[in-house]
Amino acid sequence: MGLLVRSMDEILERRRGQWLRYAEALAGVNVRIASIPDGTEFNHAYFPVVLPSEHLLTTLVEDLAALDIHPRRYFYPSLSTLPYLKTPGNCPRSEGLSPRVLWLPSMTWRRRSSVLCRDPRLGAMKRKLLMLGGADIQVTAIQRARELGYHAITCDYLPGNPGHRWADEYHEVSTTDLEGVLAIARRCGIHGISAYASDPAAVTAAYVCQQLGLPGDRSRG
Repeated sequence: MGLLVRSMDEILERRRGQWLRYAEALAGVNVRIASIPDGTEFNHAYFPVVLPSEHLLTTLVEDLAALDIHPRRYFYPSLSTLPYLKTPGNCPRSEGLSPRVLWLPSMTWRRRSSVLCRDPRLGAMKRKLLMLGGADIQVTAIQRARELGYHAITCDYLPGNPGHRWADEYHEVSTTDLEGVLAIARRCGIHGISAYASDPAAVTAAYVCQQLGLPGDRSRG
């Protein structure tokens, strides 16, 4: 035990260096990484990342396994969904994030971070913004989203609306169909949702944010 204690500072510093090199190697890659608050004593024992969708996570895990790289789904499933709970909780943020969180290996970082940041599904993928509505008044917002580099996805029940011509993809689902829009959001692996110039759609946007743990207003009730 004494030998371990004397080595602890060295171990923690090595972990910290590996953690920072992962962060540097994955900068600009289409994943979200943990943000450590200033003043926090963090042991850097793991490096979790949040991917855009569970489908991308599972295919990436399979491809990395072929290279003898074995990340873990350390935070999956959400504790609120465990089958032996007598009264399951309602934790939409946890349930939306946990299927997309991957814990990267902490050793041999050079090879592994290099493989990850070269993966075209991460580096080349644009961040996806689901925009509720494609009417005339919403065209400017859709155009601006694409100018900012987003993959703009529109939906409403009017395929002839002009905004859809400016979008990268369109889905014919009413903006007030909570479950229909949520299904699109899950399938597309969106990073955000907008209800620009549409009060009715704002309720849907809040609902999707709540269910998927996305930043934004949350629905009540």
